[in-house]
Amino acid sequence: MKVIGISFVLLLALMGVAAALDFFGGSPDLNASIRNIFNPFLVMETIEMVIFIFIVLCVFIPPVRQFFQKRNKSKQ
Repeated sequence: MKVIGISFVLLLALMGVAAALDFFGGSPDLNASIRNIFNPFLVMETIEMVIFIFIVLCVFIPPVRQFFQKRNKSKQ
C-alpha cells in the first residue's frame, strides 16, 4: 500500500508542476493547463492505451494482492 500511496503522491506532484509550468508559460487559464496535461491520453492509439494500462496494472496489482494476503493471514 505504501507503493501505491507514494506513486499517487508523485503523480499529483508532477501533475501540479506540469500545470504550474503550463499556466506560467502563458496558458490562459487553469482548465487549459489541465487539459494539456491529459492531452497525451486523448491522442493515444488503442494499442498504446492497452500497453499503458497493462504497465499500470503490473505496477499496482502485486502490492494490492500482497496487502490482502497479509491481511487474510493475520485474521487466521
